[in-house]
Amino acid sequence: MKTGATYLLVLVLTLELALAESFLTGARPLGHALPVAAALAAVANPLLGYAGGRVLRRAAGAVVPGLLWLAAVTWFGSQRPEGDVIVAGTGRGYGLIAVGAVAAVIGGVLGATPGGQSSR
Repeated sequence: MKTGATYLLVLVLTLELALAESFLTGARPLGHALPVAAALAAVANPLLGYAGGRVLRRAAGAVVPGLLWLAAVTWFGSQRPEGDVIVAGTGRGYGLIAVGAVAAVIGGVLGATPGGQSSR
């Protein structure tokens, strides 16, 4: 039961970070167009994959957070009936998706590696 609750926490955190990163795509800190969302995704997504893999001790546990993140960000990038878009089709929006997807793959590999260390 403890493992299931911990993994559920990893998945909920994944959705929360996907939502936060999606809204940060349009952020302009200090008046400059900085890729805050992509930087957050580059740091958080590998950690989520690693945590998921360690909690479930399976490769699927490491891969599912990345797939869930990608599905959520893609859904936030689709246009609503009202015409609203959260992740706009700009360089920062595409950068978030690209950096986040690569970071999710890195997290999946790190989390799926047995023992988390090289066998050499």
